[in-house]
Amino acid sequence: MTEQKYKSASTSMNKKQPAWLGKILGKYYATSGDTVLDYGGGQFDTTTKYLEELGITNVIYDPYNQDGESNRKALGKNDYDFAMLSNVLNVIAEREVRLLIIEDAKKHLRKGGTLLIKVYEGDGSGTLKVNKKRNSCQLNQKIRFYFWEVAAMFGAANTHFASHQGKKIIVAVNN
Repeated sequence: MTEQKYKSASTSMNKKQPAWLGKILGKYYATSGDTVLDYGGGQFDTTTKYLEELGITNVIYDPYNQDGESNRKALGKNDYDFAMLSNVLNVIAEREVRLLIIEDAKKHLRKGGTLLIKVYEGDGSGTLKVNKKRNSCQLNQKIRFYFWEVAAMFGAANTHFASHQGKKIIVAVNN
């Protein structure tokens, strides 16, 4: 497996409020009783608490910001109703690593389960920007850049864009 040149450990956000994608998932997609794999969900549990109030179980997997036992537990299940990648793909420079993450998220979805993806487009220039101090990067790619990577794992017929509150997300169904 290709190693990430720039680690995404220091890109965890949403200390005080749930991730925007978590709010969208809770409002338009998931219902009480559903389970969610928050892949790359960071170190904060604000999204988990928000979804819990709606009766939705959110389990965070993050190799940099969660402990080993929590990560093993999160990936020990392969029948999640939903998985989400919220601002994960845009901080990974290596295409091979992004594909492995998409494939792994899919592997943990039940048949008919749905992956939701939001990316931070940065300045939209498509120019990689590196923060050496934080050992992190930002791809600055528009969301369409990631579409075919997702479609490669889920199939083009099972992958589409959706718009919520003026922002596009990628939605892929595990058929």
